[in-house]
Amino acid sequence: MNSQTVCFVAGASRGLGLALVKELATKYPDAVVYAGVRDPANSPALHTLASRLPESKVHITKWVAADKQANDAVAELIRGKHGHADVVIANAAVTKSSFAPVSEMPIEDFKEMLEVNTTGVLVLFQSLYPLLKASTHPTGAKFVPISGAAGSIDGSFVSEKVLAGLGASKAAMNYLCRKMHFENEWLIEEFKAADTVGELSKNLDSISKTPEDTARMLVDLIDAAKRESHGGEFLNYDGSKNPW
Repeated sequence: MNSQTVCFVAGASRGLGLALVKELATKYPDAVVYAGVRDPANSPALHTLASRLPESKVHITKWVAADKQANDAVAELIRGKHGHADVVIANAAVTKSSFAPVSEMPIEDFKEMLEVNTTGVLVLFQSLYPLLKASTHPTGAKFVPISGAAGSIDGSFVSEKVLAGLGASKAAMNYLCRKMHFENEWLIEEFKAADTVGELSKNLDSISKTPEDTARMLVDLIDAAKRESHGGEFLNYDGSKNPW
């Protein structure tokens, strides 16, 4: 990354989001990382991280998924200080009723997952779109939605009695983000499947990587990403491809 590479991580208070902020801020000395959280005052781990880094390295910023006013405010803050954004990671997500079959899925839970996991990514992209387009980073502007294997309609989760709501919301997100790739030839847009870490993994008893391990692999992959090889692809954190 070059000097003053501007990054934004949505959903940064804990887990993978927090690990991504730490990895970006420590791996690249000249990176500036905006950490988007719903409640900045109630994000102790993020404040601890920021206090251990050089001043102005990590900016803890109020951000609310799918709230256009909040997303526009983040965009205006970054625009005023930098005029551009180089890497935007849409990490925030919610999982509810993980073990409910479709016939019993609470509608309000499903609506919330669509709001956060699908609409939230769309609103973030629209608000930060002009800043990404203004990037002059030598490796290109990068928009990275964190998806998951559950979002594959040809994957193993479809035949299992888990994650119906999460999978549907991530599949819808995948479609929108693949459209972003084809509509914007200047953008490097890549999906990352990272739902094998954090609370979801605890629910499924299948933790395979720590958030820190996954963050390191994701940032390495993001750093190396090129439009012709990574753009519009549904990739695992190790670079392998997921079925759509």
